[in-house]
Amino acid sequence: MKKQTQLQFVSKVLYETGAIRRNYCLGKYISRLGSIMKKLDNLGIQYSASYIKVETPFGKSKDYEYVLNDEPKNIEILKGLL
Repeated sequence: MKKQTQLQFVSKVLYETGAIRRNYCLGKYISRLGSIMKKLDNLGIQYSASYIKVETPFGKSKDYEYVLNDEPKNIEILKGLL
C-alpha cells in the first residue's frame, strides 16, 4: 500500500468528519495545516475557520478548527483526492 500524503490525510478526515483541528494534526506530525488548507482552497473547497475553546489535560486552551461549508461540490472534490 502506498503511503498517504498529508494532503490526502487531511482530505480524508474532512471527508469523513466535515472538520479538522490544528492540534489533532500536530499529533499526527502535520505542522503545516494552514498550507494544506490553502491548497484545498485553491482546488475549490469552501470552508470556514475559527478559534475554539477546548479542555485539555493541562487546563483550558484554544484550538484552530476548519469546518467544511455545506457545498455538495466540496464532497466531490475531496472524493477525487482520496
